[in-house]
Amino acid sequence: GNVITLKAPPGFVSYVWNDGTASRELSVSQPGLYYCTVRDLCGLYYTDSIQVFDAGTFELVIGDNRTVCLNDTMHLTAEPGFSNYRWGPDYNLITNVTARILIAKPTSDTVYYVRAEKTRGCVFYDTVRVSVKQAPQFTIGPDQIICPEDSLVLLSSMLFSAYQWSTGERTPQITVRNSGRYVLTGLLPEGCRVADTVII
Repeated sequence: GNVITLKAPPGFVSYVWNDGTASRELSVSQPGLYYCTVRDLCGLYYTDSIQVFDAGTFELVIGDNRTVCLNDTMHLTAEPGFSNYRWGPDYNLITNVTARILIAKPTSDTVYYVRAEKTRGCVFYDTVRVSVKQAPQFTIGPDQIICPEDSLVLLSSMLFSAYQWSTGERTPQITVRNSGRYVLTGLLPEGCRVADTVII
């Protein structure tokens, strides 16, 4: 779909391309054999030709749309075999590890794109929609004081796909009898993890 300009050298009296164009330059958008006949000041004619090839069909891919959790870092990798990779938009980009790899930390839904060239002027694009899951707020209760020989039940205020307490237990609730710092990490169905801490 792109157009290239063929240029005959300057300094001649006349120029005629194979399609009849009488100009030093010819814009072409199709593959094929093109030639130009020129005439110099002495009336001598010269002809040269150039073959324009079809670059072929290529696909630039950076993957499927994805979902990430808030505060997650994500990597996008474009296919090799292209040049002049450019990523956008410039929203919460951490770095380009290489021209092909982008690291970002989006905090809201974003569409990232990559632009690259296969051959000079043949530009390809791909996009990926990133949905950011906001972790819900939950609690296992306020910090508390208990007396010796007493116990306390710590319970998550919401349901999770999986539970992981700092004590090693994997249940929605635990019973504690000692002072200390207790952390519950919950796994949400889409894979996000959230945590809360209570000090006894």
